[in-house]
Amino acid sequence: MAQSNPQSLQFLMEQMKQNASGLTKMQFEIENKHKFTLDERDMALNSRDEQLKGSNTEPPPATTDRHFVYNFFSNIKNLNLKHH
Repeated sequence: MAQSNPQSLQFLMEQMKQNASGLTKMQFEIENKHKFTLDERDMALNSRDEQLKGSNTEPPPATTDRHFVYNFFSNIKNLNLKHH
């Protein structure tokens, strides 16, 4: 059985401390970036909400057209399902 060398054990312990420190730092950085991304998204959504509140109540034409097309094809699909 190999004997433990106090210097090699000390070296291993030092390496483990450095690795743990590096992982802690990396985790902290990732959490901060994640929080920043969530804060950015929240600010963008709040800004968009304010823009929509300040605009007229009519939806933009592109949105109306999309809804029309969606409803049109949904109705056709429903008719086809009823007849089969």
